[in-house]
Amino acid sequence: MDGEWEAPQIPNPKCEAAPGCGPWVRPMKNNPNYKGKWKAPLIDNPNYQGVWSPRKIPNPDYFEDSHPFKMTAVSAIGLELWSMTSDIYFDNFIICSEKEVADRWAADGWGLKKLVTAANEV
Repeated sequence: MDGEWEAPQIPNPKCEAAPGCGPWVRPMKNNPNYKGKWKAPLIDNPNYQGVWSPRKIPNPDYFEDSHPFKMTAVSAIGLELWSMTSDIYFDNFIICSEKEVADRWAADGWGLKKLVTAANEV
C-alpha cells in the first residue's frame, strides 16, 4: 500500500577501503577499430526519380460542389437506437447550420410541450 518495498541501505565500514565496493561502473574495453556511431553508407543511385507520389489518374465521377450548404429537402431520417427503456419517443427533427435557428425551433416546439407537461404535474 505504501509503494514498492526497498531494502534499507546500511553503510558497511569494512567495504569502504576494499576493492570492488562502491557504485557499479560498466567496464570499458579498449577497441582501436571503433570508428564512431554507424551510419548507412550513401551510394549513388542513377535511377533516383525523386520523392515518391501516387499516380494521378482522371476520375470521371469527381465533381466539386460549389454550394455544399444548399441541401435538398430531407424526406426521411433513419435512426438506429438501442435502449433498455421503452419510454423513448421522437417526433421532430431539424437539420440546420445555425444554432440560433435550432434554439428558436426547439423553444417553439419542445419548449411548449415542456411547459404543458410541467403545468399538468402540479
